[in-house]
Amino acid sequence: FVAGFIGSPSMNLFEATLTGNELMSGTFAIRLQDAAFARKPGLRSYAGRKVVFGIRPEDLYDSGLESGRK
Repeated sequence: FVAGFIGSPSMNLFEATLTGNELMSGTFAIRLQDAAFARKPGLRSYAGRKVVFGIRPEDLYDSGLESGRK
């Protein structure tokens, strides 16, 4: 809860289910890179369970852009 208020801009929080390498939330999915599981080995123990995850807007990019990041 507090993570949503710390930092600028604030974090967007979503409820999701961890399925394989994806966070499934309603009508969208976010693929997690292998590095996320390497940094947090316990993350796989949440497979099939509901979780709350946070995204900071500045950490998103459009993979369809030529440069890959903007």
